[in-house]
Amino acid sequence: MTSTTDQVDTPAPSAAATRWLTFAWGLAIGAGSALVGLLPWLITGMRLPLQNLWETTVDPEAMPIALLPFSQYSITLIVGLIVFGSAVAGLLGRTFRERLSRRGFLGIALGAFLVQIGAATQSTLVVASGLPGDSLAAIYLTGLIAVAVVSIGVGALVMVLIGRAARPGATLGFAMAAVSVEAWLSALVVPPGTFVTEASMWWLDLARYLPAIIVGVAIAWCGIRSIGGVIAAVGSLLILWIAPVALVSVSVAVGSRAIASQPDQMLDYGGEVFISVLMTAQNSIPPLVIAIVVAGIGLASRQLISSWPRRSREAE
Repeated sequence: MTSTTDQVDTPAPSAAATRWLTFAWGLAIGAGSALVGLLPWLITGMRLPLQNLWETTVDPEAMPIALLPFSQYSITLIVGLIVFGSAVAGLLGRTFRERLSRRGFLGIALGAFLVQIGAATQSTLVVASGLPGDSLAAIYLTGLIAVAVVSIGVGALVMVLIGRAARPGATLGFAMAAVSVEAWLSALVVPPGTFVTEASMWWLDLARYLPAIIVGVAIAWCGIRSIGGVIAAVGSLLILWIAPVALVSVSVAVGSRAIASQPDQMLDYGGEVFISVLMTAQNSIPPLVIAIVVAGIGLASRQLISSWPRRSREAE
C-alpha cells in the first residue's frame, strides 16, 4: 500500500515585497534607536522643566509633558539625547549592513528622523502654548528650536558616517557621537531633577572619560597606516578637544538670564567662555591624553595580533 503526500510549494516572496520588508525593518530599527536616545528623559516622566518665561505660575509636577527637555538649561542634554540616538541607529546600520540594503538604511534614517522631528515638534508646541506673546519669548523659543534642528542635523551626519562611510569617515562619526555619550549616560544615571548619590558618582566619573576612551578605540580600529587614517585620527582628537567646550560655551551663554534679551552680548559671552575653557589645560589635556594612550594600546595590540602568525611560522 502506498501513500502519496501532496506537496504544496510556498511561493517565494517577490523582490518588491522583500525590498519593502527590508525598508520596514529599517524603519523599526531607526525609530527604536531614536527612542533609546530619548530614554534618559523618557524615564523621568517627561515633565517640561520650569520655564523662566512661563506666563503663569505652575508647580513642577503640573508642568505639561514634553518629549524633549526644552529649556535654556538643558542645551547639552538635548544635543546628547538626539545625537546619541542617531549614533545607535548608525551603529546598528553598520552592524547589519550585509542584510540591509541601501533601502534598509534609508528606512533606519527615516525612522530616526521621524521620531526626533516629532519629539521636537511636540515639545515646541507645548512650550509655545505656555509662553507669553512677546519678543523675548519668541527669541527664547526660536533658540530652542534651532538647538533641536542643529542636533538632528548633526545626528544625521553621525548616522551616515558611522553606518555607511569607510573606516576613516566612520571614525570621525564615532568621535562626534562620543561627545554625546557623557550627557546621555549622566542623565541616565542621574535623571534631571534628581540628586547625585555616592553610588552614582562612579558612573559620572566614567561618563566623563568615556568619550576619550571611545575616540581612542575608534582610532585604533581605523588604523593610521593610510592618509585617511591619519586625517581621521587628528580630526577625531580635534573633535574631542573642541566639541565639548563648544557645548559648554553655548549652555553657559544661553543659560545666563542677565543677557537673555541681548543676543549679541550672549554671542560675545559664549565666545569668551569658549576661549577660556579651551585653553585651560586641566580641562582639555586629560581627555586627549587618555584617547592617545588608548589608541596607542589598541594599535600596538593590532600589530601584535597581525604579526603573530608570521612569527609562529618563523619559529617553526
